[in-house]
Amino acid sequence: MGAIALIIAIIAFAILWSSDHELFKWMVLGAGIVAAYLRAVVSSIARRSGQIGPDVKTFWMHAANISFWISIILSIVVIVSAFK
Repeated sequence: MGAIALIIAIIAFAILWSSDHELFKWMVLGAGIVAAYLRAVVSSIARRSGQIGPDVKTFWMHAANISFWISIILSIVVIVSAFK
């Protein structure tokens, strides 16, 4: 899930490379990296099932899902706007 967000963010970053939207370009790439990182955190927490409370695990799962969808939405906006 995080890898998908990162790959799509890199594609959107490449499309934005020659544009003047510097902040948006780095936001898209940053969102993809955060999504991939949070997915790795969730995987690490899942392996330590007895040591981590369910509330902590739920928090990180929601954070990973939110960052994934933010990255996907930002990337789709970039890709669609590039073809207009």
